[in-house]
Amino acid sequence: MNKKIISVVMMLILTLTINVNTFAAPSTNQTSELEQAQSSKKALQIQVKNFNNELDKVLNKIDINKAKMNDIAQDINKTQTKLEIVEKSAIDQEDLFEKRARAMYINSVDSYLEVLLASTSFSDLISRVDTLERIIEYDKNLIAKIEEQRTSIIKHKDTLTNENNKLSALKTNNEIILTKLSKDIKEHKVLLSNVTKKETKLIADKNAKELAAAKILKELEAIKTATLSRQLASSKSSTSNSDAIPIDLSKSTNYFIMQSTAYSMGGFTSSGSRTTRNPNGYSTIAVDPSVIPMGSKVYIEGYGYAIASDTGSAIKNNLIDVFFNTEAEVLNWGRRDVRIRIIN
Repeated sequence: MNKKIISVVMMLILTLTINVNTFAAPSTNQTSELEQAQSSKKALQIQVKNFNNELDKVLNKIDINKAKMNDIAQDINKTQTKLEIVEKSAIDQEDLFEKRARAMYINSVDSYLEVLLASTSFSDLISRVDTLERIIEYDKNLIAKIEEQRTSIIKHKDTLTNENNKLSALKTNNEIILTKLSKDIKEHKVLLSNVTKKETKLIADKNAKELAAAKILKELEAIKTATLSRQLASSKSSTSNSDAIPIDLSKSTNYFIMQSTAYSMGGFTSSGSRTTRNPNGYSTIAVDPSVIPMGSKVYIEGYGYAIASDTGSAIKNNLIDVFFNTEAEVLNWGRRDVRIRIIN
């Protein structure tokens, strides 16, 4: 190969090298866009961290509310039982009074005065007066007792109403907290997911350009070496088989592997509904709202369909708590890894 040909080849290589370097270098707009995406991601991560701290406080508050709700429910049952006993006692006292009055009427004793006039002697009169005084005192006490019991019934009913109002207020407060919590979690997840996707794409584009440029430069260097050593043909053959570094992309899936525990203490959930276990329908599970949004319907291998309607301060990250009706079922379930699919 003569010097003229070598000079032409070298000039061509130099020109291509300059163009490749220009191609490999990211544009100002691309760099700025990537920096902005990374800055936004860091800001969102800080927000998510702060949000998770607030989430812990909210979950603790919900735990307290749940305990109060279940305590009030028990108080309502006790109050209702006491109320039924008082009402029955009042009814029994009224029946006794009516029976005695009816007996006096049947025996033609229409009034206390008639009883006194029917006395046959002064001693009999004194005896009858004493008896009537006792009867009147008994009637007076009976009427007062019935009135006292009625007052007690009204007081118990007022207490029951107040307790019901407290229960309704707690349920409403829980619903408001959980609704806002679920909304905030979804918004943060969407924002973080979008900025992460953008950052990943920008980095992938940058890496792909750098990889392509590095490959071209490597091939040009091989051509340059071959030209200078007058082995252009063989060097081209040896460099034509070079491989590009593959990019490994992770694939998303609707299935998750999570740790599962179980509980059987029935009562109110964090969302205000009752805990339930329905193998043919949807059962109750407790979740971390930052992982599975509240209200989500899921399918759990070995358990069935369920609704994420409960939470707890101990339920964090990739941990769920499934509900059973009996302690025996809880012990049988134990602690295990389960596969979960979010339906909606």
